[in-house]
Amino acid sequence: MRKISDKKIINEQYKQYLTDESRLEGKVVANLYFPQSSEDVVSVVNEVSSSREALVISSGRTGIVGGAVPCGVRNLISLEEVVGDIFIGYDEEWFARVPAGISLETFNNYLQKGKYKYLPNQSLPLSKPNKLFYPVNPTEATARIGGTVATNASGSRSFFYGATRNWVRRIKVVLANGTMLNLRRGENRAKAGILSLEDNISITVSDINMPTVKNTAGYYLSSDVDAIDLFIGGEGTLGIITEVDIRLISRPKNMLGQIIFFKEKKQLLEFLMSIISPSESDFKPVALEYFDNNSLNLLRQRREEEGSSSLIVNIPDSVEYALYVENTFEDDDELESLFNIFDQLLKDVGSSAEDSWAGFDEKTIEQMTIFRHAVPEAINSIIGQRKASFPEIRKISSDMAVPPDKIEHILEVYDAILASSNLEYVIFGHIGDGHVHVNILPQNADEIESGYKLFNIFAREVVACGGSVSAEHGIGRLKKEFLAVQYPKETIELMKNIKRTLDEKNLLNPGVLFDMLKNNNLSIVL
Repeated sequence: MRKISDKKIINEQYKQYLTDESRLEGKVVANLYFPQSSEDVVSVVNEVSSSREALVISSGRTGIVGGAVPCGVRNLISLEEVVGDIFIGYDEEWFARVPAGISLETFNNYLQKGKYKYLPNQSLPLSKPNKLFYPVNPTEATARIGGTVATNASGSRSFFYGATRNWVRRIKVVLANGTMLNLRRGENRAKAGILSLEDNISITVSDINMPTVKNTAGYYLSSDVDAIDLFIGGEGTLGIITEVDIRLISRPKNMLGQIIFFKEKKQLLEFLMSIISPSESDFKPVALEYFDNNSLNLLRQRREEEGSSSLIVNIPDSVEYALYVENTFEDDDELESLFNIFDQLLKDVGSSAEDSWAGFDEKTIEQMTIFRHAVPEAINSIIGQRKASFPEIRKISSDMAVPPDKIEHILEVYDAILASSNLEYVIFGHIGDGHVHVNILPQNADEIESGYKLFNIFAREVVACGGSVSAEHGIGRLKKEFLAVQYPKETIELMKNIKRTLDEKNLLNPGVLFDMLKNNNLSIVL
């Protein structure tokens, strides 16, 4: 295990570990640890605990809520070297055993190649799948498996496959007291509101009014909660995840991607509702991504700037909105059926399949991925340029979700309030989950403050609709005020008591999710 305790070296050679994609910057830590195993993590926890100090947990640093940023602490542990072999196992279903430091990109490439190492003493079926598939698709391929579990990451395909939680069978997790737990789904559930763990740890849990939509706001709680679910999405505040067993399925034979353009938002929403309502359609898409008129204008501008080398498809001048739809299919007959269904549904809303771009070959799907990712990339580029003149400038991005029947309403709320604010904004994202991202692009400090105030209004409206203030990015350090919008004080106090039970010294990720002490570290209101 590597340990770096020279502040000058950390500041000069490891400065990237003091921030994450939120662009929140922490101060130089006294100790930077790079464990290579679960046992190393235990050693780090015991060492920091004995000095009565605190520890911030870093993984791929792809989060956008500041959860991996060292604020007010002297120690940082990076899990990126907790790597090693990936093993495939089978017990009525296929799964992979993955070290926490393995990136999504590395894991998916391993599954794609199909040359697997199997766990010893496995009774494997005679018929093995050609290639296995992990369907959860967070945007950042460099995210580490442990980090995606700690934040219950999701992404574009959560509409069909759900978030990370649905696919985690087992975790190895190190507690703040140095105990290493091996938690398998279904083996340890709370009884009558009491969850018992090793070392005579008893945790009081309760049923809470969690939103039924996609949600990563606070701990996952119920009176019979499975122990594993307490740590999934816990943002590293209850334990450090070092190894994961992930459920796998056979890779779909074919993938159809379509970017469908619409002249009016009303047409898009009518089409959307027709395909997300089971009674209205014979199929369910894997992914549904929304682009408003401001998003398309950004893409037009970027295509023009890049010229003939641009990989962004030409967007007709007559269209204002777009929907990316992804489906799997088995054969040509099913593909033809998909096209026929789309053609009829588009005609029903007064649109046409002619205003779309479809493909199922690998190159076209890759181009569509570029199209989808080009929007946040363009936003980040604009913010970067403005930040050069005004260092306080930063992107303001929402992460809220509402039930399907409230999608049209919340878009109307967003557009009406933002239009009257005169702020520059873009709306895009996972509309199948009722989860679109509002991005405000401020030009000065006053607009940053105005944007934050609007997001507080949005959060209250989302919760009133039965939604979540954080659908996939978590609360971290930057959105703690939103947790108080989502839940009453009693629920937040219950969560704090769980934190106190498992982490009496407030050792792990202090200041993430909520502040345990009045003077604790850093509090940033978003």
